[in-house]
Amino acid sequence: VNDRRLLAGVFEEELGFDNPLPIYRAIDKLDKIGVEGVRRELERLGLSGSIVERIMEIISWRGRPGEVLESVRRGYGSNEKVREALDHLEEMLSLADDKRVELDMSLVRGLDYYTGPILEVVLDEPRIGSVAGGGRYDGLVGMFVGREIPATGVSIGIERIIDAGLELGVYSLDVKTVAQVAVVVLDRRYYRYAWAAARLLRRGGLNVRIDLSRASGQVQRRKASRLGIPVLAFVGAKEAEGGFLTLYSAAKGERVAVPL
Repeated sequence: VNDRRLLAGVFEEELGFDNPLPIYRAIDKLDKIGVEGVRRELERLGLSGSIVERIMEIISWRGRPGEVLESVRRGYGSNEKVREALDHLEEMLSLADDKRVELDMSLVRGLDYYTGPILEVVLDEPRIGSVAGGGRYDGLVGMFVGREIPATGVSIGIERIIDAGLELGVYSLDVKTVAQVAVVVLDRRYYRYAWAAARLLRRGGLNVRIDLSRASGQVQRRKASRLGIPVLAFVGAKEAEGGFLTLYSAAKGERVAVPL
């Protein structure tokens, strides 16, 4: 994660830039052209060697968010943009509380409409670049309606995720679904119970499919059969009222009641 205001404030304090967009676009190429490539891009913008080196140092700051943010606050906390970004990021990260999140000052997202927090999602392996990315853009929607509308968006690289999954053996193109259990809802009144049951099964480590079309129980069973899902979990009046699921193994032809 990063924040456009954080970058803008640091560049403003360090280098006196009030329009850093050309610099952002150069930094955004880091994964593709490497450190030396970015250095050459910055030099082509007419920046002096000392400024280029300072920019390269700033974008090397990366690590656990708390440590990086505290360092930035000590050095640049008097800048209004930096303060806004720090307060926003600290609140956002306290809600996420995920040890896998890093703050990376080289993350800029090259498009010029971002106004606040920005993010990219990467895999440890395979190293194929970001598989998702986006951020906050308060001014974009307002261009069409004449007023500022807060907005956040994230795009997902479906093809990259598929390629990574195939390489890691997470799934195979020969398999129709990864679902191990299909929740079959026999009575629409009990969809809430069915969703809760599916959530519990997923927490137990199972891949669970639940039909979103609210089709009949017979249609749901046929879909599960075509997909080759080995276990059906039936939800009807007796299951919902009794607090259990009826599990059916297609291979064994056996049924068993499992309490939730």
